[in-house]
Amino acid sequence: MNERVRRLREWTEALRSGAGAGRPVDHVVTGLSALGAELAQAAAELEAARDAAGARAEHYRQLFDEAPVAVVVLTRALAIAELNRRARALLGVRAEPAEEPFEPFEPFVASADRHAWEALVRAPGHTALSCELALRTASGAERRCRVTALGRPNGDRLVVIDDVADEREEMARALFETQKLEAVGQLSAGVAHDMNNVLAAILACASNHDQSSPRELGEAMREIRAAALRGRELTDRLSSLFRKSPIRARTFDLVDLVRQVAGLLRRTLPSSIAVEASLPDDRWWLDGDDEAWHQALLNLAINARDAMPDGGVLRLECGSGPTGRELRVSDNGLGMSADVLARAFEPFFTTKPFGQGTGLGLSHVRAVAQSHQVDVRCESTPGAGTRFRFLFPHALVRAAPHGESGAVEAEARVGETRPRPRLPPTQVSRRAITARQVRGRILLVDDDETVRHTTARLLKRVGIQVVEAPSARDALALIESAGPFDVVVSDLAMPLMDGEALAATVLTRTPEQPFVMVTGGLRDDRLQRLQALGVKEVVTKPFTVPEILAVLTPLFPKRAPSDP
Repeated sequence: MNERVRRLREWTEALRSGAGAGRPVDHVVTGLSALGAELAQAAAELEAARDAAGARAEHYRQLFDEAPVAVVVLTRALAIAELNRRARALLGVRAEPAEEPFEPFEPFVASADRHAWEALVRAPGHTALSCELALRTASGAERRCRVTALGRPNGDRLVVIDDVADEREEMARALFETQKLEAVGQLSAGVAHDMNNVLAAILACASNHDQSSPRELGEAMREIRAAALRGRELTDRLSSLFRKSPIRARTFDLVDLVRQVAGLLRRTLPSSIAVEASLPDDRWWLDGDDEAWHQALLNLAINARDAMPDGGVLRLECGSGPTGRELRVSDNGLGMSADVLARAFEPFFTTKPFGQGTGLGLSHVRAVAQSHQVDVRCESTPGAGTRFRFLFPHALVRAAPHGESGAVEAEARVGETRPRPRLPPTQVSRRAITARQVRGRILLVDDDETVRHTTARLLKRVGIQVVEAPSARDALALIESAGPFDVVVSDLAMPLMDGEALAATVLTRTPEQPFVMVTGGLRDDRLQRLQALGVKEVVTKPFTVPEILAVLTPLFPKRAPSDP
């Protein structure tokens, strides 16, 4: 450029002095024109360079504004010169900083961390330094952040802010997923172990039936039945771990239930263990599953017995607490260490020797409490015993002293059950039902051939006529061609068309048709849908013949003795 300026001056001077320099005028004009062309080209190149610089500046501005972390540029005086989009969102600043004088950044730092902030941003040199600070947003809320400051050659400071709260939330989420996988693995291993024990007993009893005497066959059948019932108890407990509401809801007196459990324990626990009960005169009327609470208290008593091998005191108390009423179960046994206490409610976690415990007792206790919206807490000290506290909010328990009318009215409601389905088969009355009492015709729907044939064979032995259907569509065809049926009994989980869809179709056409659903497990929302459809009963698998008969018999029509 300097050379072009020199030449321009030279040609201009030559033009002013004419040909005095020995150059014709036209030659000077030609030179000036060529120089003008060069200058025009240089101007174009300069414009292109300026556009490119502008594009790069826009590109870097976009990168700055769209950076995934909050970035703030501070002046020498530590005022805000620039904020990117993430920083504006984090600090609650809506707009770019105004023209000078800029707003200081210090008000965004919590008072307790101002000293650390000053040390960070005023450190000499250009090394990046970091520390964790509490930043106060424009709304006044505080957030823990990791702040990194870097000096720039022009004296400004570049500050990068990471929201530690978001990072910790992500870490917590990852930890939760890891723990969930560990829990699934532990649960699977525990289920496999306990079910293998059940299957081993069944297979051992069934393997040598060809060479067994009638007496031995009878013993084997009893062992098989006992093993199957142990397997059912295992699946019941597993189901209870994830149940959000009681299996059944009825009004019962919790104080009276605790009194009954205490009496049972005095008769069954070793004489070296004293059972004490401190109970009020009032009645605690609770809507819930009394049998589930009964089992939960027995689970705690069994744990207390094992924790007191040389004897001790088991105490059951009902009393008032800070926020409501409390049921307390305590012992003065071995107690638990902090590590064991932290895992006490985990499914399949047990400190008992191999084969002496499933590890489901306390997890079942917690599941019962949670299904009734009751908080349960455990306190334990090694060598000083263990205490479980069930915290009942005032709204859950209705108290009425003996002799008052409120108690009489509440007592009249005991045993009252909510709308259908009444009870799963594990809860129904096990009254004896003879073949002479059972007369009916059912349609049995199940895609599992073994289960369907076995159930049909057992029901036929007590006099029930059974028509089998391997699918819901086959069932609909049989209802059209071979109906009517006294009761339709259908499995819930079936391919293509499940039991719920079958019930909806059948009960839409004939609302008066008694319909019983069989399932291995059921969520509360689906139970409500089945009730809304008009399903009479829900039976959980596996079930015994007396249990399924107790459900079916009331649904069969009343026939005179002479009826076929």
